[in-house]
Amino acid sequence: MDTYSLSEWLCSLVSFATNNDCRISLDQSEYLPGCPFGTAIASGLSRIDVITDMIRTYGAEFEGLVLTGIPDGPNLPALGEAIRASGTITAISVSGETVEIPVPKPGIARMISAAAGGMVRNMHIGDVVFSKGEAAVFAEALNQAQDLTKISFLACLIDAAAFEIICVGLCRLPRLELLELSRMQIDYKTFANNFPPHLTTLKICWLESGLTGVSLLSPVIAKRGPQLKSLSIQFSQLGDAEVAIMADGILARAGKGPTALRELDLSLCGLRRCVHVFRLVERSPNLEKLNMYGNEIGKIGGRILGTSLAAPARWLRELNLSGCMIGSEGTAAICSSLSRRGTALRSLRLSENHIGSAGVIAIAQQLLPDPSKIECLSLADNGIDVAGARALAKGLTRNSSLRKLNVSYNRLDAESAMEVINGLLHLPMKRLCMGAIGIFGIQTAEALANFIVSHSESLELLRAGYNKLDGDCVKAILGAVTKSHSMRKLYLNHNGPIEAGLVAEVVVKCRSLRILNIWGAELGDEGAKVLADAMIQCGKERDLNVCLKESDCGSEKGKEELAAVRKRLGIWGPRTVINYC
Repeated sequence: MDTYSLSEWLCSLVSFATNNDCRISLDQSEYLPGCPFGTAIASGLSRIDVITDMIRTYGAEFEGLVLTGIPDGPNLPALGEAIRASGTITAISVSGETVEIPVPKPGIARMISAAAGGMVRNMHIGDVVFSKGEAAVFAEALNQAQDLTKISFLACLIDAAAFEIICVGLCRLPRLELLELSRMQIDYKTFANNFPPHLTTLKICWLESGLTGVSLLSPVIAKRGPQLKSLSIQFSQLGDAEVAIMADGILARAGKGPTALRELDLSLCGLRRCVHVFRLVERSPNLEKLNMYGNEIGKIGGRILGTSLAAPARWLRELNLSGCMIGSEGTAAICSSLSRRGTALRSLRLSENHIGSAGVIAIAQQLLPDPSKIECLSLADNGIDVAGARALAKGLTRNSSLRKLNVSYNRLDAESAMEVINGLLHLPMKRLCMGAIGIFGIQTAEALANFIVSHSESLELLRAGYNKLDGDCVKAILGAVTKSHSMRKLYLNHNGPIEAGLVAEVVVKCRSLRILNIWGAELGDEGAKVLADAMIQCGKERDLNVCLKESDCGSEKGKEELAAVRKRLGIWGPRTVINYC
């Protein structure tokens, strides 16, 4: 993009946003993670014709487009045509207005249909109502969308007849690899009869049709199982019986050979016994990601899983067992299995498992010492005491791979917390979470400050909330943050009063900072003014979100000072904000 066209395009965006009271961001969109350059336009899109003209003029300058909260209207199909004609837009995300009573949105549906025929490979559709007529137009457009590889439907209202038409259209896509259906009522019988033949990734979240509907889908997933590389069924409370149908069916279709599964996500599915899942894991030697979050399999399940992991141990990179209640016995079994054959594990999440110090000792002795490859370790809310913290600190000194550590909500004291911090000094840490671990002494705070300064080029996130930090501790930590060039998110919430001058100094000097949570800081009227001035000073240069309790700003005068920040920052105001949470 040349300088002239970019500056002219930005002027058009700012002019449009000013006249139509909407927000514009040029950051990479969370909806389109594969898109290198996206434009997100949110709220107040009353002038669709302006957006259409901008895409016609400058559409070739970017590859992704995100439109959220757009109202239905007759001008939308022309916008879809402009997207298709751009020749470069490969990813689009379209979400309609969220309303209490869903109504048909023919304009949005036809706009999506018009856009689908171009270069689009990744499409996200949310809060759109498809009638039978709109579904037919969309299905017809899919005939021309030969490059479409990923499509997601989120909270869409599609009746049975329309859903069948769309499913038939999806089956004709020769390159469709990923399909996501979330927060929707699904006609499972129709989906089972029209399962896209080339699908390798299936995501179904927040199922609303009950077990009867899922029982129709389970045999189909089982039938297609040998070709599925990624299967994700989240937040659905299926239970052991329904998952058993899928797991046993996939194994039966695979015969005596291995399955193709590389990723399996069954988080919050209401599983207890999980024997069938463990058999599936055992027969999936290429499994790289396993997420069982929120399924209370218990310590017996933990032991069985440990045995099942022996086959994929060499390839498994991410294991999430948070909230599974595996205890110290299950943890020891899993650590033993992973370490026995050598593991490629990069991420291990074991929060909320009551593993205690015995479980931490197993991790420290078997998984942390080099040649460990673990980069992310989450041990929050596990009842870890001083002995466990010291064992962890010792294990950290023998590790060279860790980048992220979470030990929040455990029973550490000031001395053992300091040992853990010092054990991390030689590691290139990116994230450290030590919230609610007890009362910090000044020596612990100074050790943390030293850690922040020594990691001024790598540390991106620090959580130290709920620690009853006194003024001297906060001063030491914030003073170190002002020297950081990498800190993006800082959480010091629920620690009591914080001097406004220190906060302002961090806001101005730490130019990488994007989120600052100081809930409960009790700044008062004068402190609110000091913070407001600092926000004005940096607000037009970068995104920044400061989180406070409403009463932290003192009287109405303090709130007015901060309210004036939004007005003074103009079009970019919503990006540099004070949030009351």
